Amino acid sequence: SVNPSRTKLLASSADHHIYIFDCVLPEVEPTIFSGHVHNSFYVKSSFSPDGRYVVSGSSDECVYIWDVSTPLLPPIRLHGHHGEVSDVRWCPTDMFKIASSSDDTTVR
Repeated sequence: SVNPSRTKLLASSADHHIYIFDCVLPEVEPTIFSGHVHNSFYVKSSFSPDGRYVVSGSSDECVYIWDVSTPLLPPIRLHGHHGEVSDVRWCPTDMFKIASSSDDTTVR
């Protein structure tokens, strides 16, 4: 996933971290987010429409939200699924809506 200005690249990793890489200055160390569980390559993450937040699915049945400006703070954790949350997306027109899909065959 890339941010709205297409200057940052978001990468989910099997080491249970999410990395933001700078596409303009690739020599800059990536920003690292942690707190979720990433046990399969199906778990995805994405930027909010304004690029200020990162949302990610997780193998622990939750959705996680981080503020890009404070990567060391714990993420917000949303409950509601009963299986791995494999994909999450922000609504492009309403910052207060996120869709998540899970192995429990639901979209919330």
